Parts: sequence; C-alpha cells; structure tokens
Amino acid sequence: MITTREEFKEYCLRALGKPVIQINVADSQVEDRIDDALTKYFDFHSNGTSLVYLKHKLTQDDIDNQYITVDDNISMITRVLMPNSMGSTLNLTYVAYISDMMQSIYSSTAGLQSYVASQSYLNTMNDILNTQPSIEFVRYGNKLIFQGKQKKSKVGDFVVIECYIRNDPVEFTKTWNDSWLKRYSTALIKKQWANNLLKYNGATLPSGITINGDTILSEANRDIEQLEVELRDVWEVPVLGWMA
Repeated sequence: MITTREEFKEYCLRALGKPVIQINVADSQVEDRIDDALTKYFDFHSNGTSLVYLKHKLTQDDIDNQYITVDDNISMITRVLMPNSMGSTLNLTYVAYISDMMQSIYSSTAGLQSYVASQSYLNTMNDILNTQPSIEFVRYGNKLIFQGKQKKSKVGDFVVIECYIRNDPVEFTKTWNDSWLKRYSTALIKKQWANNLLKYNGATLPSGITINGDTILSEANRDIEQLEVELRDVWEVPVLGWMA
C-alpha cells in the first residue's frame, strides 16, 4: 500500500522503467506533474472530493462586505442555507405544506396529477421560506459572495454551506492507491520525459542507441487521452446528476 507522496512518486518512476531504464526527468518536474494530476483528480474524479456541510457564524464584517472568506480546500459550493431566517410562522407553514403534499402522494387517486401538485408545493415552500440566497463562489479568491443585500441577516446568525472539499491525500492516504491517479500521473511524467528527450532527438549514444523522443511522446499522449476519456465516462459525477 502506498501511503505517502514520496512512495507514490517512486511507484510512477518504476512504472516507467526505473532503475533498469534511466528516466531523464528532474525531481522538480516529477513533482509538478504529480501536482497537475492531483488538480485534475480533485476537479473531476468522484473520489477526489467529499460533500460536507459547514457552519459559519456571521460577523459584522461578513454583513458589511456581503461575502464570507472560505477555506482554500473548498472546490465547489452548491448552495447556502440560512436557518435563522425561518421563523416559527414559516415553520408551521412548512409543516402544513408537507402534510398536504404527503396526503396527495398517498391518496387512492394519486397519479401524475399528484406528482405535479407535489412539485408545485415544493416550489411554493422554497419561495416562502427563502432559505437559499443568491450566491457567487469565487474559487481562486476564497470568497462566497451574497448577491443583493441580506436584510434579514444579523451578527450571530448562522449559515450552512453545502460544498465539496478536496480530499487531502495527507489525511486520506488511500488516495495514493487510486488506480486512475497512478496511471494518469505516470502518463504525465512519461510525456515530460519525452519532451526532455526531444531536445536531443536523433542523437546517438556511445552504445549505438539513437534517442527517439517522438515514440515515447506519442505513447504518452495516447495514454493521457484514454485516461481523460475514462475520467469523463467512468469517474466524473454528472453535473446534473444521473438521468434515466
């Protein structure tokens, strides 16, 4: 089992032929390619992130600025709930709608009409409760921006942020054993190796071997293309969820 980044790096180099074959890639280049692979993994692989709910207590600065500074490990924010905006009256309305909706669903005459009615109830509840403000997530600025003034918000209120966070390999060490990540990192390092060799393409070594980086580059590009197709078709979670 690979449990550290160093072990992962050595695994990729062995997959390319080390120590039998000299891999002409600098250590810093290997580190960069692993970072590139991890970025792709965190952005698109279903095992690269986890859905969590984070609680944040509003400060005066949050309200004045109309944004919240969030952690760097957040890759996507799907919605924000503001439970404190739901007063007792709205809660009673919510219960009433739920009760009516369930009666409609389990009625002896339930059919497509009950489904349409249920969706209408849900939309009405969402409009009344208004628990999801309009937001913008600036990923590379670590900002969760509220669009428009949040008049009902006050210092001490809590917001619940539904978001996806990157699974840090230092904490989740099994990440280093992910089959796709290992193969993709190896392919990126192989491409780097090929690009390094291209600078000496056609040169003949004392042993009589002629350097040919084109062949290695072609193989690397083919591997990368296949792995990125696999990422989209097999491992990536559809943007709008599974649809039948």
